[in-house]
Amino acid sequence: MVPETTVSYAFQDSGQTLILEVRDGVNADDFIEVLNAAKRDAQYRSDTTIIVDASQATESAIDGDAVRRLARFSRADDTRLGQRVGLVPRPVPASYGLSRMYQMLSDSQRQIEIFETLDEALEWARSPSSLEALPSPGELRA
Repeated sequence: MVPETTVSYAFQDSGQTLILEVRDGVNADDFIEVLNAAKRDAQYRSDTTIIVDASQATESAIDGDAVRRLARFSRADDTRLGQRVGLVPRPVPASYGLSRMYQMLSDSQRQIEIFETLDEALEWARSPSSLEALPSPGELRA
């Protein structure tokens, strides 16, 4: 069982949005374990928007190697993870850079956006304009 102190999850909007709250000391194993638990939850659907909120964390064990591992996990589980992912990194340049790295390495048909605040990410998740169809496999995004 993952300690409650590193990652937790909650559903909002009748299961349309899954928020993963990341706290101090999280590592890739903790994150993957909690994400897998959320995917087994009865509220989870394959079209659930996932928001990862690390904005309140003051430290992280996530580094470049962990980001590559998370991106591999994301690619391997492409059909079961939400088609839209919002990232709210810690408010430091290195965390933003690691979020961009994940965004690029995920290399999937999933829409991945980065936000400064949880409120911005939630607004995006709930807005009709963010529900645009994703490109079909092999189609380039503009």
